[in-house]
Amino acid sequence: NAQFFYQISIDNLSGTGLSFEDGDLVSMDLSGDVTVSLFLAFNNATPLVTTAGTFTASGLDYAFDVTGSGGFGPFSGTNILMNRAGTASVIPAPASLMALAPAGAAALGRRRRH
Repeated sequence: NAQFFYQISIDNLSGTGLSFEDGDLVSMDLSGDVTVSLFLAFNNATPLVTTAGTFTASGLDYAFDVTGSGGFGPFSGTNILMNRAGTASVIPAPASLMALAPAGAAALGRRRRH
């Protein structure tokens, strides 16, 4: 089994960017071009495949779509298919977690007494 690694970059970003409320991410408005290069671990100077696609983010949803093929020698016909869509998870700010700590400790204390 050959070992591969990827180089992923986003260029030509446009949109209004990221919006935060009370330190939490509430919205994204971005689009751009994604470039993915696939390399063999023993030959990291020459990519097997370099292909481009699109990236979009709207609200808390994001998606990227990259497909292509290429290669050299025994690795000819190598395909890249990276299609992903999802929703960004908002992680509470550390200050919010600290505010919850006393309530969590009280709940644990109650459980241990039973």
